[in-house]
Amino acid sequence: MADISKITLPTGDSYDIKDTKAREDILTIKTSLGGGIHYIGVTTTQLADDSDTATIQINDDSVTAKQGDLVIYEKLEFIYDGTKWHEFGSTGSLKGLAFKDTATGDYTPTGSVSAPTFNGISGEVSVTGIPSGTIEISTNPDSDIVNYTPTGTISVPTTTVELGTTTVSNITNVGSLPSCTFPEYTVKNETLTISEGSFDSGALPTKDNVTVATSIKSAKTTAPNFKGTGIELKAIFNGTETASTGEFTPEGTITKPNFTGTEGKVIVS
Repeated sequence: MADISKITLPTGDSYDIKDTKAREDILTIKTSLGGGIHYIGVTTTQLADDSDTATIQINDDSVTAKQGDLVIYEKLEFIYDGTKWHEFGSTGSLKGLAFKDTATGDYTPTGSVSAPTFNGISGEVSVTGIPSGTIEISTNPDSDIVNYTPTGTISVPTTTVELGTTTVSNITNVGSLPSCTFPEYTVKNETLTISEGSFDSGALPTKDNVTVATSIKSAKTTAPNFKGTGIELKAIFNGTETASTGEFTPEGTITKPNFTGTEGKVIVS
């Protein structure tokens, strides 16, 4: 399994994992000590980084530290380089397994969980309403409320036209043309006889004046007017009330699920 010592986020920022510094310190100390580290126990002697106390108490015994010895003091880890102690980590909440090579124990890796059941108290619900019926159109001519005028009369519109006029002569009698009768000449027995002729001067035409239209100056027509008798028109719904009832379970308890598993064994090394 690969170790992780640094995390780089999508933003490009990188963060060291807390244990990275301790590993670097251990590597430095291993190099300076030639690679030999020996855990010798938990000491009651007060230690701090760069302490030069060589003789310490472990389990009420005086022990002279040697290069590469590792001890724990108040949850802090110190290693001795032959002259001074160096702090390089903390045991934190480490227990006995922190310093064991292997460990075994029982666990239950597989099994089944029983489905919970709901135990409720039955209740009843009822609903009333008018779901269906008929709609009746009612008229009330005696009502003071008028919202419908079905019948009536429409007035006839009148049109007023203003004409442009002029006066012209109208011939009432065409008159007559002049006429004449020439005298006749006859000769008989050497006698010349002239008959009498005649002349009619005729008659002139007679006329009177007549006014005629030459244009339309304006024309106006009045709007028709509807006069009706109003009544009240309203819709009336006639339905039959229906009641419905049914049962439901509004409250109750849910049983706790139960896990049934098969015991197995896990080994940590």
